Amino acid sequence: MTERVVAIIQARMGSQRFPGKMMEPLEGEPLMAWVLRRCLRAQRLDGVVLATTKHERDDVLCAQAEHLGVPVYRGSEADVLARYDEAAAEAQADIVVRICADRPLVAPEVVDLAVKTFQDQRPDLAYNHISGGGQRWPRGFGAEVLSRELLHWLAVNTTQQAHREHVTLYVWDRREDYDLLAVPCPDDIDPGEPDIALDVDHPADLERLREICAGCDIASPAGAIMARWRQWRAAHAAA
Repeated sequence: MTERVVAIIQARMGSQRFPGKMMEPLEGEPLMAWVLRRCLRAQRLDGVVLATTKHERDDVLCAQAEHLGVPVYRGSEADVLARYDEAAAEAQADIVVRICADRPLVAPEVVDLAVKTFQDQRPDLAYNHISGGGQRWPRGFGAEVLSRELLHWLAVNTTQQAHREHVTLYVWDRREDYDLLAVPCPDDIDPGEPDIALDVDHPADLERLREICAGCDIASPAGAIMARWRQWRAAHAAA
């Protein structure tokens, strides 16, 4: 039986460190549009869902999703794990691809690689959203992939607030009990050092992305963005 693969994007406007960041522009488009449009280009996804909160301030994110034909699930702000589990159930997902919306450069080809690795090797969790397992992934292009069954087990059985807020943290905290598989990183994406940050956590992160991505568009692949990052890095090292 064919398994249904669904990317669930968590997003909200109420970030403590950078409130409202999801509607900040990057090359003329809100960050939320970058995330949604890039995820929609992935070939191995059967669906994309925006999982946001019930707060009125997040209506603007729902409008972005609806404009692009992306379904929306609205749930708890604090219990992100429950929000994921409920969104996955509504989307009838068998395989869940977890994507955080503070990564506007999430790359469809990188997401596809994570899904393929999960489907081929069947770990508990496959990942390329961070470095690990000898792979030097930049933070910003990838995702975590896990089964709907594991996600639901976490939603039913975990009780610590940190585990409810960070969705897969229970698995990472008990990695000796789980099979966590780092997806191999292609040479054109590997920055040569671990955990280069290309996500947006603070206003300064967005300013850096604006410099790196000047002239890019939403279809720019991860390899092309990393080439720009190398140019940006060299220019700043020489300054």
